[in-house]
Amino acid sequence: MTLEGRPLHWMTPRQAIRNGIAFCPEDRKAEGLVLELSVRENIMLGLQRKRSWLKQLSHDEQRRLASEMITTVGIITTDVEKPVGFLPRGACFMVNLNSVPLQLPFVAAFAGANIPFPSGGSLTSSAIVMLIASAVAIFIAHFTRFGTNVYALGGDHSSAVLMGVPVRRTTVMITTARMASSSM
Repeated sequence: MTLEGRPLHWMTPRQAIRNGIAFCPEDRKAEGLVLELSVRENIMLGLQRKRSWLKQLSHDEQRRLASEMITTVGIITTDVEKPVGFLPRGACFMVNLNSVPLQLPFVAAFAGANIPFPSGGSLTSSAIVMLIASAVAIFIAHFTRFGTNVYALGGDHSSAVLMGVPVRRTTVMITTARMASSSM
């Protein structure tokens, strides 16, 4: 790799970050793993960030947490110290929510519910939820003060401030609404 014509010889991600280079892939499931690192080390990259780098986990604690995650998610590996790139059958790219089965009766009943159409096909329960959520969002956007504030803030921040829009509160409410809608 070169930067402005100079070859780069960093050996660790930390050295690259110190020099202002980071990798943020569009598809983190496929490209966000460090294939040269072990399964344990890849799992710890995500968990350690939540704890801060100043509160390092012991090697034994890392192995314990990695083993729990491997069991929970169903990663096929013989050793937590095996590099991720050597997982069988491309298993390093297959870790997703479908790997963790939900055994709740409500989830099974909800997933199987649908409204059949006379001409064939059906409207699934998840589509119904999204239609309801869209209707609620349209109502909020067009018929509430919050919706008006969002339009004002999105059009021009300075004008929204001059019009007396509570910018901070509206921004927090927008963020909360985005998080709530992404959890659906």
